[in-house]
Amino acid sequence: MSVECNGFPMDSPLNLAHRCHRKAEYYLNDNRFKEAVEYHLKAAGHIQEALLSTTCALMKASLETQKAYHLSQEAVLK
Repeated sequence: MSVECNGFPMDSPLNLAHRCHRKAEYYLNDNRFKEAVEYHLKAAGHIQEALLSTTCALMKASLETQKAYHLSQEAVLK
């Protein structure tokens, strides 16, 4: 059974991406760069899933920007 918040499933790709982002920030603040990169890449993957579920151009642009940010963190943190 999936828990919902404001009509959106808590395990939706976008919610999972935000959760991964928070974990990446936690690891970054703890100087655990390898783990931070891992969670940024997971977040990018979840955002890619979210991209497949929308046809809204504005939403797609926002998601692409977020995905690019998470992917760029791999180079920044290495």
